[in-house]
Amino acid sequence: MTKTGFARNGAIAGLASGFVEAIIIYASLPSVDEVIEEMHKKSIAVPVSEELLWKYLEVVLPISGIIAVIFMLIIGALFGVLSGYIYSKSTLGVTSSALASGILLLAFLVLPNLLFRADTGKIVSNIITGVVYTVSLVLASIRWDPLTYREKEPRLT
Repeated sequence: MTKTGFARNGAIAGLASGFVEAIIIYASLPSVDEVIEEMHKKSIAVPVSEELLWKYLEVVLPISGIIAVIFMLIIGALFGVLSGYIYSKSTLGVTSSALASGILLLAFLVLPNLLFRADTGKIVSNIITGVVYTVSLVLASIRWDPLTYREKEPRLT
């Protein structure tokens, strides 16, 4: 059975990568006019009036970074549990299973964008988010032992 320490470490890493994703989102956030113009260029049919779409985008665009943080927190915890599963079913250590789980998250974020030919900015953003998650999960696994749910004692050499 998976210990809760793996989920905790995954949530910590997800929170870190979510904040980085939010920074990227807010740094490149388009205006409502730009989004609607892009929808017209791509001939995306919207079954609502443009006024209603405008009001919706005015609310959703400013909170999109917060949504990214919450999404990565949840996904991070799930991939942290996956790290625990990998640890329990293989001969990998805690840190190696965290690295494997982070690589799987990176693939989960990036491969759909590559398959559906997303724009380069989105692919780079997901790569950065995945790398931050992987590094954070490995560091959290080193710092807080997921098996005992305690901070690891510093080694005196």
